[in-house]
Amino acid sequence: MSILVFELKKIMYTRTFPLFLLLTILAICGLFIHTVIMQDTARTKKVEPLSTIYQSIIEQNLEDYAYIQENGLDPDTLERIATGQELQTNLEMVTNEIQYSNWTMELLTERQIYYSAMHYEELGGTFGMSNDEIEAGIELTSELISLNIAKEHLDYSTQPPLFMKKVISFFLNSLWYFVFLISLMAYITKECGGQPKQMVHALPISETNNILIKMVALVLAGTTWLVTVFGLSYALPMIFTEPKEFIFSYPLIHAAGGLVEVSSYLKDTAFMSMSLIIFTCALLLLIAYRFRQTFKTYLVISLIFLSYFIVTDVILTPTLYPFTFQTIDRIVLSFQFSPIGEVILLVTACLLLYVTITYQHRRRL
Repeated sequence: MSILVFELKKIMYTRTFPLFLLLTILAICGLFIHTVIMQDTARTKKVEPLSTIYQSIIEQNLEDYAYIQENGLDPDTLERIATGQELQTNLEMVTNEIQYSNWTMELLTERQIYYSAMHYEELGGTFGMSNDEIEAGIELTSELISLNIAKEHLDYSTQPPLFMKKVISFFLNSLWYFVFLISLMAYITKECGGQPKQMVHALPISETNNILIKMVALVLAGTTWLVTVFGLSYALPMIFTEPKEFIFSYPLIHAAGGLVEVSSYLKDTAFMSMSLIIFTCALLLLIAYRFRQTFKTYLVISLIFLSYFIVTDVILTPTLYPFTFQTIDRIVLSFQFSPIGEVILLVTACLLLYVTITYQHRRRL
């Protein structure tokens, strides 16, 4: 236990990891301040897509009127015009309800818009949303009505679980995991060569235990970062805003169909991000013990993370390649891949740790 505490102290003394934590704290605070400042803009952002749809329906109605003038009355065209006018009226109503924060009527009117939109597209009109998006909109508004919760703009909400989602999508991705590894690189590489390495070998501890203790220290450092991300993103809105009732039951649209409660989303992202921390720490250990120099370790890790962008350009779905799980927000809300994703990451981490221990033993022989 004392050796583990000693390793943790060494991580803190490198200064890069504490600076990384400080950068994370400042970024989350800045993100929260920006979200609070943008509250007035949130209404405008909710209205903008409605205005685009409203304009397209006006254009469609004008085309239909011109068609009737040229070709005479047509029942389908007349019905499409009537449905378009109904949509225009409802779009005007929902815009006003958003402006005056009448969220109950906003949800009821928005749901009616989606129902009318389905009929409008059946008549040959263009609503500006796909059938899947319309069906998801009906499901979402119906669920919000049943829960008696106002519809939130996910990018500008200051409600605790929704702000946490925003922070997760911003931080838990390949860029920040890469920075996380860079912040720990000096700690692990400086003991892999020269006098520091000889001092480590002189300790009354086996090489296997030494590697395992370093792995635990790295994982604890990663856990500290995750606790900072999740904890601070929860604490700030809880302290400075008034959480709404049942807000942790707020439904999120899943790309595969259906809705996911935000509480379930947060649980899945926590498990996935912790699994990814364990995997990346095992990867750092293997590369550091293999190349034993900070620059070489940095170069190899950079190339590996670069491969993530190459692979995801070709393979959009998660595979057995662990790096496809780095964009956690997208994985949780786009694919039914849990807990398989966690299993893949943890099994790969164990294999990497085994290879590191085996390599180190053979090298000492």
